[in-house]
Amino acid sequence: MALLTQEQLDGHQIVQIAFVVDNLEDAARGWSGTFGAGPFFVHENMPVSDVRGPDGRPAVFSQDVAIGQWGSLMVELVKWHDLQAGPVADVLGRSGFNHVAYFAPDSDAERERLEAAGHKVVVSLGFGDLRVHFHDAVAEHGFAIEHYPCADVVEELYRKVAEAAQGWDGADPVRGPIS
Repeated sequence: MALLTQEQLDGHQIVQIAFVVDNLEDAARGWSGTFGAGPFFVHENMPVSDVRGPDGRPAVFSQDVAIGQWGSLMVELVKWHDLQAGPVADVLGRSGFNHVAYFAPDSDAERERLEAAGHKVVVSLGFGDLRVHFHDAVAEHGFAIEHYPCADVVEELYRKVAEAAQGWDGADPVRGPIS
């Protein structure tokens, strides 16, 4: 059973699954020990800018993340510091399975396509020079959808995490930020 059909994803491949957790290191060790995922790289206070809520006004979005590889997927573990109350927190603040992510060559067109399908943007933010969007798909799919444009900086991050997992022997499953 697929989380989303290829038609709903408009041909995009899910590259990340994300979970909200209480403790990044414990969750990363759990993923490593139970599923062989990792190693996980912890990034405290993940830098984002120009955070906007569903109404386009400034919003609050502060998190630590741990990212690791599990087969062909990146696993992102999220620990929230601060998340604006309302639709943003309702969609992204839930513990457990939280969102899927994929690359969209035309991020603006993808935002419009998802909104036309009833999945409104709950938050958009700057990550470096990129604009990242999170859409509310909880009612239909049980999770949010994140997409970002194809860009060297993000693709490089994915490549480094995947390379760290190649031949990894399970030692040192929780590490500092990937550089």
